[in-house]
Order: sequence, then C-alpha cells, then structure tokens
Amino acid sequence: MNYMQVKKVILWSVLLGVTSLLCISCILNNHENQESLKQNVSSPRELDSTVIKLKLSEELFTPIKFKRIKPNRFSFRDDRIIVKVDHSASFLLFPFERITNIKRVQFDWKSEGLLKVEDAVHEASKQGDDAFIRVGLILKSKSDFIDLFGSPQWIRKAAEVLNHSADRVVFLLPGARNAPGKRWKNPFSKKVEMISIPSKDFESGWKNSEFQFESPQQTVGLMIMADGDNTESSFTSEIQNLMIEFSAETK
Repeated sequence: MNYMQVKKVILWSVLLGVTSLLCISCILNNHENQESLKQNVSSPRELDSTVIKLKLSEELFTPIKFKRIKPNRFSFRDDRIIVKVDHSASFLLFPFERITNIKRVQFDWKSEGLLKVEDAVHEASKQGDDAFIRVGLILKSKSDFIDLFGSPQWIRKAAEVLNHSADRVVFLLPGARNAPGKRWKNPFSKKVEMISIPSKDFESGWKNSEFQFESPQQTVGLMIMADGDNTESSFTSEIQNLMIEFSAETK
C-alpha cells in the first residue's frame, strides 16, 4: 500500500469516527430532552399546562415586616429557604412579572421546634393563628385600582413590590391542626383564605405537600411565611423544591 492509499484510509477512519460520535451525541441529547420533559410535565397533565420549579434565591424575594411584631430571620442555602421563628412573624414576597393562572402547587418542607397551636378551633382563632410554613398565592383584584389609604404599612409595602393589583390571598398550610382539605377565613382578614393541605413523609425527614385547585387562580405573586407571634412559639422551618403548574393562558 503506497503513501496516498494509507492517507485515504486514515482520513476515512477519522471521518467514520467523527460521524459515530455525532450520532451517539444526538441520541444522548434526545434522551436527556425526553427525560427533562417527563420531569417537567407529569402524566396525566393537560397539554396546555406548564410545570416549573421556582428558584429560591435571595435576590428574587422581598422581605416584608409587620408593624410592632418581631420579624423572622430568613436565610437562603442550596436552593432552599430557612426561616427561624422566635415569637415572631414576617414573610418573603415573590412578585410575578405576568398574571399567572396557577392550577397546582407542590413543595418539600420540614420543621424543628414546637408550634403551640392546640387544636383546629384554636388554629382558626386570632390567638392560634400561627403556622410552621405558609405558601400564599396573592390573587389579582377585579379592579386595576386599589385604594390603599389607611391600609397597614405591610400592605402598602407589598403593593409597591407587586407588578399587578391584588386584594386577596390564599394560604396553603401543611402540618395544620385542621384536617387536610379544610378551609377557613383568616381571623384577622376576610380577604385571606386558609387551606389545610396534606403532607407525605420522606425517610430524610422532609415532607412533601401538594394541592390542586378546582380552577386556575389568577396569581400575581407568592408569599413564603412562618409565624409564632400569637402563640409565642419558637421553631425553624425549611422549604425547597417549590413547583407550580399553570395554564398557558397568562397575561
């Protein structure tokens, strides 16, 4: 075999090798994309729905305090939020750029310490209105103008952060004294609805909670809250893997 023939053989070998690598790469990329689709759209979900995992980083949230109430201590670590409650109450606010029709909320949480809520009746009263963790949906108001004159400072502060007008909140409460599925009005405001949701235990100590709404909720932002001011409770709660499913009909 002369020099030119050897050169051709080498070139063909290199070409075949590159082609094989490209084919393998295409197959692997397609497999990864399919796996990603399976993780983000759980069957059986509607085709017009999207499931996303929210990034839990400090720059996306605004802390809001209540007047004359000691605030919680929030920290962010490894895409999770840690909140230390010591006879305190405050929340983190995450404003949405667009109005989002949320259909389902899912998250992992855990807590250490004592929440001094006695029972379901106590929980629904002003004296027992505390929780290990609350995930709140801030709902769009019917009117684009909300008169905030005379409103508490924390409401005015929240309105400054939000990109759309809002006048109601729905709180999802895992680990509540009321049975899962139970709804009640917040004792401090009729515009705040409380929903007790179930939890599933993991061996790691984390719990998983999920709630599916009967109809999509027009949401303009999320609240992450824990409180122990009314019951003089002290505990530490954590939340991670916060996911929302929403319909494609966003504004």
